[in-house]
Amino acid sequence: GVALTAVVVTVVFAGYRRGHNPDTLVGPLVTTTGDVFGTLFLLVAVRTVLALGLGGG
Repeated sequence: GVALTAVVVTVVFAGYRRGHNPDTLVGPLVTTTGDVFGTLFLLVAVRTVLALGLGGG
């Protein structure tokens, strides 16, 4: 959650400084960033379980 918040806040402020409307950035940015981080951390969790030999296979 902390990483997602940092990315969203940073990009929204950067977009605002460049003249973009923050309201049009937040929705797609939050969903896309959440999907990317969710997939990344799921992959890390699976690799960790498999590395520990807890995969059951």
